Amino acid sequence: LARNKLGDTGVGAVCEAIRECKTLADLNLSENGAGMRAAEFLAEAVPQSTSIRNLDLSWNMFSKETLAFEHLGTMIAWSSTLQHLNLTGNRMQEKDTGMLRMLSEGLKVSKSLESLLLKLTYCGDDELKSLAVGIAANRSLRFLDLTSTGVGFEDGGLEQLCAVLKENTTLETVLLACNPIEDRCVKIFLEALQQSPALTHLDLEGCQLAKGESVYLLQNA
Repeated sequence: LARNKLGDTGVGAVCEAIRECKTLADLNLSENGAGMRAAEFLAEAVPQSTSIRNLDLSWNMFSKETLAFEHLGTMIAWSSTLQHLNLTGNRMQEKDTGMLRMLSEGLKVSKSLESLLLKLTYCGDDELKSLAVGIAANRSLRFLDLTSTGVGFEDGGLEQLCAVLKENTTLETVLLACNPIEDRCVKIFLEALQQSPALTHLDLEGCQLAKGESVYLLQNA
């Protein structure tokens, strides 16, 4: 159903069908102009589904209203089957702090979500701290994509995330490519890689690391 200009009304109709369908496992609603009302419909329907595993909501318009991410957080929290959620390209501006915080509230409670894609979704320092808190409480997430989200070394968000990774027992892959991460972050990444009981893949391609010792150390951690 990708790229069908469904809008909120169309997504609402799909959600009505979700309630009745007992076999639907994969649902792609990317590039449909979905906004706050669509997020509300999904928050009601997806937790009622006993089959949905994979949900693609990339390149929609959830960032236009803060409540959309609150509804998506509710969806994550109460779905017992949702394993993979793609929110790539739901761009937020720096002024929109608080949206990922609402999503993180759902992450704290979720017992099924295994992968979360937030590529090209703004993640400032406060947002990253909130996300770290959500990950710390979560026991199911295995894959996190924060590519091109603006993550950098500011007021402790990256350090907090790495501190959480040291203790987290499920998160295996974290993608941080194409972010303004500098060489001074290498030490905390090394510690996270060496001490984490689960982390096996950390992607820093396209970051602002020197082509020397920093990259070598990360590749050989």
